[in-house]
Amino acid sequence: MVALDANDLDAAIAHAARGERLDVDGGCLEDLWVVLAEAHSWRGDAEQAARYAEEVMAVAEPGGPAWCRAAVAGVMVAIDHGLVERIFAMMMAFGEVEPEE
Repeated sequence: MVALDANDLDAAIAHAARGERLDVDGGCLEDLWVVLAEAHSWRGDAEQAARYAEEVMAVAEPGGPAWCRAAVAGVMVAIDHGLVERIFAMMMAFGEVEPEE
């Protein structure tokens, strides 16, 4: 996460991919996928950003921090690449999240 915060996208991707290959437990894997989704999104790699965003959104608590970060990364890259169907799908996913009371 430090590399991502420092805008060192190559290092963020390399470190997160290494963690993913080490087959860490589910909680850490979710966080690594968020880093990968965000870093690929910032690099403009729509395919990889969407892949990792979808992985996170499939396992994370809807509306939780990891889910939201992944969703934003997915929307950003969809907007940048004009992927209207993906934007619509993401907006529908946002609409299904129940707000906390």
